[in-house]
Amino acid sequence: MNRIETNNYAENNKSADLYALIFIILFFAIDFLPNFNISGIQYPQFLEFSILNIIMSVYFYLKPEFIAVDTFDFLKNNSLLRIYLIFILFCGLSFFGAKNASLVISNLIDLTIIFCLIVNFSILLKNKLYLIYKIILIVGLVAILKSGYEIYKFKQIADHFSTGEALSKMFGNTGNINILAATLNLKVPFLLIGITTFSGNKKLFLFVSLLLVTIVILLTGARAAIISLFLVYFIFILYYINTSLPYRQKIVTCAILIFPVLISIYIADITFKHSENRQRYSSIENRIGQIKGGDQSANLRLQFWRNAIKMTQANPILGVGLGNYIVESIPYERDKNSDATISTHTHNDFLEIFAETGVINGLIYFFLFVFLFFLNFRNVIKPFNDNSRIVAILTLMMVISYGVDSFFNFPMFKGTMVISFCLLVVFTILNKPQQSKLEFSTGKNNIYLLCALIGIIPAYFAILGCKAGYLETELILDKDGDKIKGKLTGDYIASQLPVCPNILSTSQSYYEFAARYYTHEKKYDMALKYLSKAEKINPYLGGIAMEKYLISIEKKNTDSAYVYIKESLKLRPKNLKAYQYAQHLATLKHDTLEILRQHQLITSHVRSPEAWNIAAHSLQILCYDEKKLTDFLNKAVKEFPDNSILRQRRIAILSAIYIKRGEVFQDQKKYKKALENYQEVLKIDPDNENALKRIGGIYFNLGRYEKAIAFFSQVLTYENPKNNSGRIEFFLGLSYDRKNDKEKACQYFNLSKAKNYPEAQALLDRNCK
Repeated sequence: MNRIETNNYAENNKSADLYALIFIILFFAIDFLPNFNISGIQYPQFLEFSILNIIMSVYFYLKPEFIAVDTFDFLKNNSLLRIYLIFILFCGLSFFGAKNASLVISNLIDLTIIFCLIVNFSILLKNKLYLIYKIILIVGLVAILKSGYEIYKFKQIADHFSTGEALSKMFGNTGNINILAATLNLKVPFLLIGITTFSGNKKLFLFVSLLLVTIVILLTGARAAIISLFLVYFIFILYYINTSLPYRQKIVTCAILIFPVLISIYIADITFKHSENRQRYSSIENRIGQIKGGDQSANLRLQFWRNAIKMTQANPILGVGLGNYIVESIPYERDKNSDATISTHTHNDFLEIFAETGVINGLIYFFLFVFLFFLNFRNVIKPFNDNSRIVAILTLMMVISYGVDSFFNFPMFKGTMVISFCLLVVFTILNKPQQSKLEFSTGKNNIYLLCALIGIIPAYFAILGCKAGYLETELILDKDGDKIKGKLTGDYIASQLPVCPNILSTSQSYYEFAARYYTHEKKYDMALKYLSKAEKINPYLGGIAMEKYLISIEKKNTDSAYVYIKESLKLRPKNLKAYQYAQHLATLKHDTLEILRQHQLITSHVRSPEAWNIAAHSLQILCYDEKKLTDFLNKAVKEFPDNSILRQRRIAILSAIYIKRGEVFQDQKKYKKALENYQEVLKIDPDNENALKRIGGIYFNLGRYEKAIAFFSQVLTYENPKNNSGRIEFFLGLSYDRKNDKEKACQYFNLSKAKNYPEAQALLDRNCK
């Protein structure tokens, strides 16, 4: 290979710098990439990453004169790259412990794309870290466009809807409010460096960018981003005041840097006062304080962390498989979530890697960040030149910001976060003393062409991911709640089933959705076929058993339906719909023991007055032991004293019990005992018409007509269609007749006749001529 030598590559190769900056711009352009109607912005983002890798490989092949001949040796001997490569290899080994190989392959491809980005940008920027100041301006432009657009969109939504609605929509094209805050937060180190480096218009431009960025970060209320923002500020100011600059200049500059944060806190607190969601959006101080106080979100995150630790303990060597947390975590969350609600992530990338790929690889991934921190901290303390220190403090702040987000969220496979991760690794790799003499090749290296060809493989898998995301969007749009609109068909979905990944973002298998559409079309054999396949991918949600229950009901096979609905409830014991179905079938089968068993299962996982209400109704239908049913109802009302529906159920059931007892005594002519039971009804339900009628009837039979009249008259005060038979008016007439009040008697006999009561006419003819 022919070689040329140069002592000042930067001065004589402006075009190489220009190409490098173009690739940096293309890299950051992913922040503005639309989702193309694909569910999951990461799919098109990783497709662009893979295409960018291919283009860069072709560029290296066509422009060998821009690449130092020692590049391969430099990268091959780099410890940081070795650690990351070992991490990826261990992720690959988790394939052998995974139940869903598709998810391992899909996520492994993404990691490979990230590794290639790191390598390619390391090649691109090797010996070019002097471009860091131009990169800062690019980041400033990206930050001002992104944050400015979010503020504009916020105002538009707030003007047309509400402040709370506008705040909840602040997630840009990231799909998540925390990711938006995190990606903006990772741009803050660039802006801080730029403000303290540039002067004039550039300084003003970056200051405005920092102001807009901090406003958006604080408006999101994302605690991890707010914490890392303050940490980044603290570290940079600590660094800055230890520089050799004049004391006055340092004070003024620090005040300038802090000003955007103070303004942003003020704006955020004023905005939060108009928000409906006072839990998340009350004040910045309160939002940070919730971490220590332990709100519902924080407690749920802690539960996810405990579950990840349990998963790691159960699978310490290979883990459950890279990417398999979304499925394998479901059995650990039976106590927390209902229906198809799942965590999807641990909200801690470190713990998720432990759970998915085993203890050894979890430690490798954690050590990678420790190593990144150590290398950059060392270069801040002992830099080999001023530029090295600037790059080191910049990267150190990025490591801390990304590390904090990794501890509280899940940035690893989020495209916009991948940009920052790649750059912080690349800057760390390249921040080394530059050789005084550099050698560059003039001959094309076929290895780059080979890399471009190999790069087609991850691009192909990225396209598969986009197709899967597009199908998920179609499925979402073809549903109205739980109901299928029916624009799609089972055959269409079956023909579009993606291979990698084979589940939706909800962890449900695409096979399951094909089955639902076949069920909707009453093609039950096809539905059962695809449900069987879906069960091998994700058997934990209970939706498959629910679908089999619905099919069995349609086929009039209640025995099978009973088995499936109990299985569904067992898998998701907080699912009230499954519980209601299961209680209904248990009632039809007179299975009192199963009713109680199901009730114990669901109430051990969720406090729900509706669950008590459903069980009480089932027990009443099956004539459950009166004392036990009374105790059951009393316990329910004691647990939920403010629930009106449950109180009414208790009243209705207890009233029915006392009425039934009273009827027995009344038939035996034990009127005193009967009256005692009817009076018990009136104690809990003073307006119970049935009890009033029966008490009136007893007093009539006993000849106590005054009291009979009082109770019968009270019944007539209620506008009840059941009282339109004329029977009450007839007995009121009889009561007045027995009291020799002929005028009143005839009045009520006429009312009874008007309602077509059959015996009224005879008494009218006899007594009222």
